Amino acid sequence: MGKSTIAASILLAILALAGPALGSQPYAQAEDPNAKAARANPAFERQVVKIVNKKRVAHGCHKLKINNAVHRAARRHTNKQAVANELSHQLPGEPWVGLRLTIAGYNNWTRVGEVVAEGYQTPKQVVQGWLDDIPHRRILLDCHFKDTGVGYAEASDGTPYWTQDFGRK
Repeated sequence: MGKSTIAASILLAILALAGPALGSQPYAQAEDPNAKAARANPAFERQVVKIVNKKRVAHGCHKLKINNAVHRAARRHTNKQAVANELSHQLPGEPWVGLRLTIAGYNNWTRVGEVVAEGYQTPKQVVQGWLDDIPHRRILLDCHFKDTGVGYAEASDGTPYWTQDFGRK
């Protein structure tokens, strides 16, 4: 994969396993007013969804819908990765993906998933990188997911970071 790196993790969760009150956790993610912002690219984010949906339909799955809360969670996580210049599903002090989605307003989910990557320059390249990796491919082509959101951000050194979050209610 050269310079490009992928972190693989199949993050499928069942609400019953996490506890019935997950959506009502008192944890609140405060936005740091001094936090740096990385450079985003909404057009890239939309292209990722379009490419992934094309692959899903070819695989026999329905298209994913962009959900604002899932999108917000993916963007926040991607920005944090770019500011830290570190690829991770869970940065230090950050909650796991299920709680991040709940905090962003995606409540009462029954299944969540996430793929992250760094170094890919275009939406086509990052989606192909995910598809070439079996654990990522399983998440992208999991027909149980209904909702998605994508984050893209560039670190101060220009390294691109990507996150695609998935959910089902």
